Amino acid sequence: MDAYDYSNKEREFLHEVGNLLSIIQGMSSFALRKIEAGPDSEELEVVADRLKRSLNATEKLIAITQERREFVKASQP
Repeated sequence: MDAYDYSNKEREFLHEVGNLLSIIQGMSSFALRKIEAGPDSEELEVVADRLKRSLNATEKLIAITQERREFVKASQP
């Protein structure tokens, strides 16, 4: 793999990490605001959904980080 390909892979990785972190931040912030406002039972369902999305993004982030570690390790001479 040449430097250009490696750079593109890094750019893609960082883009995906940034997107997932934005999801986690947004969903967590929303859930926190609702909890602090004293949500009613209907809002609790929305909060639970947002927290599930945040956890899903976290799981994806962990997986792509592990994949990236393997890629970097395989790229080393």
